[in-house]
Amino acid sequence: MENLCELISQAKKYRQEHYFNPLEDINVFSILKMESKEVSAHSALLYYILKPFSTKDGAVDDSNLRLFLKNLGFNKNYGYVDIEREVVTDFGRLDFLILMDEDILVIELKIWANEQYEQISRYQNYLQSQKADIGNILFLTPNERKATTGEARNITLEKHVKNTLEEIVVIRKKNVAYCSTIQQYIEVIKKLVGKQMKNNMDILKSIEDVLAIDELLKARQQLLQGLFQEFFSQIKNLMTKKIQEGAFDLKNGCKITTADYEYGEKAIETYYSAGKKVWPALAYEIIDFKIRGLKNIPENAKLYFFIEAENNFYAGLTLRISNGTDGEIAKFEKDSFQQLKNSAEIDIGTPEFLGWEYIKIDAQGINFKNTNNSDFWLKKLCVKDTLKFDAKKLEQVTLCIQRIYVNLCQKFLEE
Repeated sequence: MENLCELISQAKKYRQEHYFNPLEDINVFSILKMESKEVSAHSALLYYILKPFSTKDGAVDDSNLRLFLKNLGFNKNYGYVDIEREVVTDFGRLDFLILMDEDILVIELKIWANEQYEQISRYQNYLQSQKADIGNILFLTPNERKATTGEARNITLEKHVKNTLEEIVVIRKKNVAYCSTIQQYIEVIKKLVGKQMKNNMDILKSIEDVLAIDELLKARQQLLQGLFQEFFSQIKNLMTKKIQEGAFDLKNGCKITTADYEYGEKAIETYYSAGKKVWPALAYEIIDFKIRGLKNIPENAKLYFFIEAENNFYAGLTLRISNGTDGEIAKFEKDSFQQLKNSAEIDIGTPEFLGWEYIKIDAQGINFKNTNNSDFWLKKLCVKDTLKFDAKKLEQVTLCIQRIYVNLCQKFLEE
């Protein structure tokens, strides 16, 4: 126990020293959860930085791209260089296509995603169709992961991209905002390749410390599970109160009532267990409904409003089939649902949901299983420095659920 307490103390100290200074350590990519987004973050930013641009005097500044090519080992004094992104070809979509006089260079960027079918081989075929060197395919990853679908040269964010960005920051130091953004991206790269977190290892000094980590992880899972159950319980109580007060009554006369749902409490209890893929939900049946423009609804079909946690928290309307005996409700089979969909006058979504929306608080979604920052939802919903839920925050969540319910009913139900 003494060892465990000491470990917690060291971890708290490290976190305070490295993470608790929002005025100095702000990183837009981390805030927006874009650290692992290949297309919307890494690809877009690299293209913005490397793309040659016109200067005020009408010249073309391509020095960033030339620095990058130099770090890749392309030292030839090219007369013309340019870069294109997301280039569509008959052989697939190229992440980056770099033009160097008569030469062509293809770069495939993979943060953590796997390769598509015969991806690199197809790109080799593309280069061959352009009468270019089929060896000019670079496989860009955070580490030195090798391509498995064809021959490609490995390059890394850590070595080739980060080195280039650090040189760019030096030569463009007068452009403060520009360099600040690049520096933040460099920090993202360090985090992806593990550089930023290596100091965490200093906390672990013995085998006993490693064993203590196991106890911490078990305690963490139990704690998160308990808090998750308590959260659902409080939301359920608030929903019951608002339904009784008539806050969910609609002008069309539809009523909403609590429904038994086999994956409710049972799924909540196992939400943080390994391998569980049943998503917990609060289920409410909508009585006397008429879906706008939808014909031939089976007699045993019921309409439900689900408040569900997959990873993110969302709410939606769903048609389900009831067996009429033990209360079991099942999804429509795809063929049956497609027949309904074909007869509808409005877009009714998928067999899972007619329509749905994320539940938000302070304009942000709630993610219960964010593996990069599992305390994120707790910070949103708990009183600061406690593990007690903030009543005002839970009220905001419930009001958001009410708004989603009204919006979806107005969209899909007859008035």
